[in-house]
Amino acid sequence: LLDIVKEKNELYNEEQRTLSEEMADVLEEEIEFIEIIKIESVLFEEDLIRTMSQLRVVIDLGDEPNLYLQISAISAGVPQIN
Repeated sequence: LLDIVKEKNELYNEEQRTLSEEMADVLEEEIEFIEIIKIESVLFEEDLIRTMSQLRVVIDLGDEPNLYLQISAISAGVPQIN
């Protein structure tokens, strides 16, 4: 899964780099690497709260859905896949 995510992020950035080469010359700025897909594994509630503000979707791959994660996602208005 991590390899697939890395490949998709690299592909997206390569496409953006080719589209922005002309503009990079004009702006004289370095094109930064953007992660369009990011996997976060959180162990503590503080980490979950900090991460929740950046999420667009929560995917819980556990055998049983995590109740605290579900409540946090609902409170933050983040869609879930369990």
